[in-house]
Amino acid sequence: MKKLVMSIGICAVMVLAFAPLAQAQDEAPGEIARMTYWEAKAGMEGEFEEGLKQHNEFHVQQKDPNALYTWQIITGKYAGTYARGSFGNHWADLDLPEEFEKADEADSAETLDPYIGSANPVIYHYLADWSRPSATPGPKALTRVIHFHVKNGMQGKFSGAIDKIHKAIGETDWPSNYDWWEVVDGGDIPTYVLALPRDNWAGFEPADPSMSEMLAGVYGAEGVQEIFAAFESVDEEHSATYAYRADLSYVPAMGDSE
Repeated sequence: MKKLVMSIGICAVMVLAFAPLAQAQDEAPGEIARMTYWEAKAGMEGEFEEGLKQHNEFHVQQKDPNALYTWQIITGKYAGTYARGSFGNHWADLDLPEEFEKADEADSAETLDPYIGSANPVIYHYLADWSRPSATPGPKALTRVIHFHVKNGMQGKFSGAIDKIHKAIGETDWPSNYDWWEVVDGGDIPTYVLALPRDNWAGFEPADPSMSEMLAGVYGAEGVQEIFAAFESVDEEHSATYAYRADLSYVPAMGDSE
């Protein structure tokens, strides 16, 4: 599954894909997401899913306050693989209590590990200044995830184009919600990830006016050409759609964080 790690690095998740979700604690949520990408052993997808459900019971018993959301990739080269992550973390939140971590690993070794072909962790940083999250928090049914691996030394050119697009969307109130992430550990860098969460497939219908038309109204035809030319800074691009699996996710019950 080394190729999956490379794709997540070159094209980043789970990942990722998703608006940061409020932590159970009262503190403001952080901007770190930790994702794990799993491939089940051949022919053992059913056993893997049942094992994951059993492992979720461990988190229920522990009253774990941190939600663990699970997706299945349904299009692209890695269709059939799974992505699972926690969001809204601060870096310190990744330092789990030793006792809990040991118990978690022991339970996973029994319920999950026999059915996992590979497991690859990746850490992302949420880019709030580029994002326009949905007004309703939480995972949507589908998320289109587009990954951009930018050539070394050309991050400024790419960033400038995204800044302009984001600004124009805000000025025109163009109908789109999206979240941007960057890979900070576990993959090739610099890699940026655009997540487009939607309620259904119909939600991916192109907007009217199109993005090009919207941008032309703000920057003119030459401005649009300049923006799109900046994407020459990208040397790898990949898209996939993730389906949210509520049945494989762990979401703490109200009061479990108290």
